[in-house]
Amino acid sequence: MKQINSYIDSVFYSQDDILEEVLISIKENGMRSISVSPSTGKLLTLLVSMSGAKNVP
Repeated sequence: MKQINSYIDSVFYSQDDILEEVLISIKENGMRSISVSPSTGKLLTLLVSMSGAKNVP
């Protein structure tokens, strides 16, 4: 599964400076890392877009 995620990340993920700042801030403030991988984020975004959802609880 890691190989699949790595491939998807390499195709769809581009550097996001704001996201990197957030991730650094999370570490600096001793917060737990609960972020999803870029590939999982893309999948979730795709599913929400396809479903036409207005709110995601």
